Amino acid sequence: MGAKVVAVASVVVGQTADVSDVTSFDMDLRYPGRLAAPAAGGVYATDEVTGEVLQFDDAGLVVGTFVIAELPVGIAVHPDGRVFVSRCDGAVGIYDAAFGLLGTLDPAPLAMTYPNDIAIHPTTGEGYVSDTVEHRIMVFDGTTGLLARAWGMEGSGLSEFESPTALALNADLGQVIVADVDNFRAQVFDTNGILQFKFGYRILFTALGETAWFARGAGLALALAAYGCGLKTNQIAGLSEVSSSWAPGEATSA
Repeated sequence: MGAKVVAVASVVVGQTADVSDVTSFDMDLRYPGRLAAPAAGGVYATDEVTGEVLQFDDAGLVVGTFVIAELPVGIAVHPDGRVFVSRCDGAVGIYDAAFGLLGTLDPAPLAMTYPNDIAIHPTTGEGYVSDTVEHRIMVFDGTTGLLARAWGMEGSGLSEFESPTALALNADLGQVIVADVDNFRAQVFDTNGILQFKFGYRILFTALGETAWFARGAGLALALAAYGCGLKTNQIAGLSEVSSSWAPGEATSA
């Protein structure tokens, strides 16, 4: 049974998302995980269950199917056209446009256990990877593939993570936005890992009772996509553009 990719028109960050379906297409993916936009247009989608990366054109038609035996999770496209794919074997593969393997990122001297989401800085070419099991963010040199820096550890304090998953870059503001899923929040850092601010809460109690909660999992990833990737560039196909003056907690609409 095919899954569906849905583009949204509005999001409220920090509370349950208020979204509108503006366009969607069905596809032969069982578990669509992450999306990335090739320079030529369209979109890549990973499927961890089938072990495939599917490429769609702007009309939603499949124009390529690439098998990743190690099972793909996250995906991102480098400015030079290389494709970075996080995999279930604990590695991040680097591929050419035809998905021929060029190499892997080198996390030494640290370990990389479950690389999840990937974001590539459009100017420096550095690759940012969330490791859900190791509870940290790792940054790799975009040319050599060597580890440049890392931050984070397991916990609920500031700059600590509990299963970080989705991440996004706002290159204009020099921000790295991380979905700190099991802490029910997002944390925003500069590109060196210095915490700027956080937003979100598990439950908000007032005199009138429980009023709101910050969605975990896919809902949080959706909010990050709008916040981190929608600013100015509208990089995700079909996602309504968000002004760079927008602040967390403000509603946006198409």
